[in-house]
Amino acid sequence: MFGKLLTTRLQVSVNRRMTAGLLLKAAYTYSKAIDMANYSDWTETIWPSDVAWARNRANAAYNIPQNLQVGFAYELPFGSGKKFATSVPAAQFSGAGS
Repeated sequence: MFGKLLTTRLQVSVNRRMTAGLLLKAAYTYSKAIDMANYSDWTETIWPSDVAWARNRANAAYNIPQNLQVGFAYELPFGSGKKFATSVPAAQFSGAGS
């Protein structure tokens, strides 16, 4: 039973394109990781039977139950079809030209 791991998780992600080149992103994760109990001493290796190994379960040391990430991206208004630097030399200078 060494290394037996159980992980349960729920992930939700939302992307929303707004006006004027703005993109909003959000992601939420709920999880629970269960692994062998981590005592960090001699007790984790001398269990007397397989039944005792089965009882040696707890939240994993790397368990992060909740995680929220929020971000955004903005497209600069330079280049053809945009508000600024619509001429070919200006668009090439700004990196928006093809």
